[in-house]
Amino acid sequence: MSSVSEAFVGNHFYPALAALYERQTGARLLRLLRPLETGGWLCKDRHGRPSRMEGETLLFELSKRPAGRRYLCLILQMKLIEKRVRRGPYTPEGYPSEHYRFELDLRPDPDTGLSEQELLIELGALDQAAVLYGCGMLLSPDRVSEAPDLRDLRLIRPQPLPADGERHFVFFSHPEDRRPLWDGRQPVDAGTPLEWMAAGSMPELIGAEETGALLREISRFYAWQTATYRERQLASGEQLSFFGHEPDPPPIRQAALPDSLMLFEFVER
Repeated sequence: MSSVSEAFVGNHFYPALAALYERQTGARLLRLLRPLETGGWLCKDRHGRPSRMEGETLLFELSKRPAGRRYLCLILQMKLIEKRVRRGPYTPEGYPSEHYRFELDLRPDPDTGLSEQELLIELGALDQAAVLYGCGMLLSPDRVSEAPDLRDLRLIRPQPLPADGERHFVFFSHPEDRRPLWDGRQPVDAGTPLEWMAAGSMPELIGAEETGALLREISRFYAWQTATYRERQLASGEQLSFFGHEPDPPPIRQAALPDSLMLFEFVER
């Protein structure tokens, strides 16, 4: 088992993602913001110097529509790819003994009742954010210690899974596989960020007003899910969805954001 964590995978690739957008848009990165479990934001400037900001402070700044500022919102759930040297009970038929995989997290969150996978499916309804799995092909100690290379990162859109109580994986037949098997059955696209950018599939930078509205919508969803998920599911016996299906959600009881959310703030040159 690798000692490299999913959090490390994220920290390894974030600077390279920012640099990609700088090259493609001509804008300059000001800071990267990540939500904190205790509330507010952890901010890192382009040199990696950290600071902290309250959530309401950020929303106030966005409401002022600062001149020349553009934003990139990614919900990027990082996964570390595991190398397997023998077939197992979950290995797809016909796959080689040496292959690569990551497991989809189906454990329910105690606050929202949603698993990581279910949360990403729900958030996939957002228009202004990309909701993706980021698969780090850091397959040797040398790759971990070297400068980040976006060719080592694969992006996959979350797909639905059967509610069967079983474990589920995404399988790669080799490190360069661009069509891994979702749940061991369905081929899905898994390009690098550069390939997604070339295909026009990466999200564009948006303005401050749109960014503020997006963060509020995500926060409202979290509050709605936390306050009502269990009681509504027990009462109705069915899974409910916030986006597009609940015209009058309850008042916000707490504000929260997924820890996989990244907000990049750029300034036009």
